[in-house]
Amino acid sequence: MMIDKLLVSLIAIGLVTGIGVAMLVQQSPFCGRGVCPDGTEYDKYSFVDGQCVEIQYIRDPCGQLPSQTAWYSIDPVQCNGNQWDQWWDQQGTPGVRQPGNPQLIVSSYLSAVHNIEVLDFKDEVTQEIVCQACSCPTGHTYSILIGTSEARLLPLGWTKVLPLGDNQQCEIGVCPDGTTYQKYFFDGVKCVLVNYIRDPCGPLPALEKPAIAGVFPQAGAVGSSVTISGSGFTAEGNSVYFSSNIVGSYDSNGNTIIFTIPPEFASGCDAPCESAEPPEISPGSYMFTVVNAGGTSNEFEFTVTSSSPPTIAGISPSSGPEGTAVAISGENLHGGRVYFGSEQNWGGATSSSDGKALTFTVIGSPCEPPYGCAYSPFDPGTYSVYVVTVNGRSNSVQFTVTA
Repeated sequence: MMIDKLLVSLIAIGLVTGIGVAMLVQQSPFCGRGVCPDGTEYDKYSFVDGQCVEIQYIRDPCGQLPSQTAWYSIDPVQCNGNQWDQWWDQQGTPGVRQPGNPQLIVSSYLSAVHNIEVLDFKDEVTQEIVCQACSCPTGHTYSILIGTSEARLLPLGWTKVLPLGDNQQCEIGVCPDGTTYQKYFFDGVKCVLVNYIRDPCGPLPALEKPAIAGVFPQAGAVGSSVTISGSGFTAEGNSVYFSSNIVGSYDSNGNTIIFTIPPEFASGCDAPCESAEPPEISPGSYMFTVVNAGGTSNEFEFTVTSSSPPTIAGISPSSGPEGTAVAISGENLHGGRVYFGSEQNWGGATSSSDGKALTFTVIGSPCEPPYGCAYSPFDPGTYSVYVVTVNGRSNSVQFTVTA
């Protein structure tokens, strides 16, 4: 029997006169030991201020422990805000603290006020970082062993915990429909009841359906970073699709998904054709969707561009006044902007899905009357026309702006 575990009262307190500081209790090999009738020994004295002081046990150190016991735990708060701290300060020695022996204060309080005998006591550090308010926990957890009939601890804020033996597991909760849930978690020493913020047997809340509000940029080559903004994105498991092919599964903060366009799709086809090689992500326009546990989002058009710079094969017509519709043929024209010399054309450029055609209107100013800004058309003359994409600049062809 671990006799030292039976000690629930202060072994001895030496008060240094005039300064109100509690003297530490020490054990000494020179103090005599007690002997029980069955021959077991126990600590009969403590060494205090150079002398042996007899220990005042609140129960017979040679007696037997109750046959049935249970552990209870509590997280104390700061600023002496616990019931046992307040009681201790009312016992005629206010300000006398024994910070290294919370067992004394807790056990004495439970014995004197609630007639509960503490058989064992543990003080464990369970939180390394705590807040500084008086209502915040100290970062310690106190655990006490008492007789199982002592249900009076529960109204005092203590929680019953289950010891875990070598061949035991924490109890599993069972719902009325037969499904199970985690009722306890193992903290390394014991099973602790899980405090759910909702009924673990209740229905799960309905997930919001994902919705795409925007994609930036709206075109990019393999290796480009793409940001999807919207709502209904789950923390993980957001599958991005280009048309019917999955690009990959990504995490989210709920409002954005950021991913890099990979060189190939995540899989070749759905089961059972698992051996199919994933196809490459080719340049072109795709209908973009996000699929997660909440459902499938709306569609959003996205253009995968080539990683090669654009090239121009021809332009038609090759001359015309402001407002003329023009078509450029070539390669890798996805998302291209048209320039007349050093000036950008503002007539809106639209590329074909295969990147082989680009159409625009000849407009030399970013706005036209009556929109409130000065209209500055291209001066008549011949210009070198070229296309610029994220992958570079094309060759030039000639276009003549007529009066």
